[in-house]
Amino acid sequence: MIKRLSTLLVVIALVFATSAFTVFAEDDVTVYYYNSDGWDSVSVYVWEPNEQFGGWPGEECEDIGDGWWSVVLPVYEPGNHIIFNNSGGGSQNSDLYMEEGMLYFYGSRDSDEGMLTYEEAVDLFGSAPGGAVAVVETVTETEIPAQTNPPTGGGKLIFVAFGLLALSGCAFVLLSRKQRV
Repeated sequence: MIKRLSTLLVVIALVFATSAFTVFAEDDVTVYYYNSDGWDSVSVYVWEPNEQFGGWPGEECEDIGDGWWSVVLPVYEPGNHIIFNNSGGGSQNSDLYMEEGMLYFYGSRDSDEGMLTYEEAVDLFGSAPGGAVAVVETVTETEIPAQTNPPTGGGKLIFVAFGLLALSGCAFVLLSRKQRV
């Protein structure tokens, strides 16, 4: 009986640990660049403290129309540096830092540049792709606009808590068995 219980607890712990890891790994975020200079192609380079996409000029962005380009970042990490460039052709925007809620970028070294929220991008450019998605900031359900989907991964803490509980149960069973022997 104790052997079956400990086996069951180990399986439960592994399931919760795997689920928690999977939830934490879902950090893909789409960012957008308004190509006001009309570059033929746009790439994004992300570095410091964590480089993404390897070296310069970075990952090629997708032209999604109306001057907007997009790319999916494996992780949107506030504090990372980000530069959009003309795919290594010698033009780029200034070095920017990713900030929470800022998924829209614009400008070049020769013009103003910065980061915007969805609403700010719509105000400045008249439109913005992607909709108002609150991915990188903590929001409560009442703060999420009606036209958006709530952020995923909200159950991370629950998975971790159950995983730790299951692991504690396994440790208790194993220690109980050792004391009886």
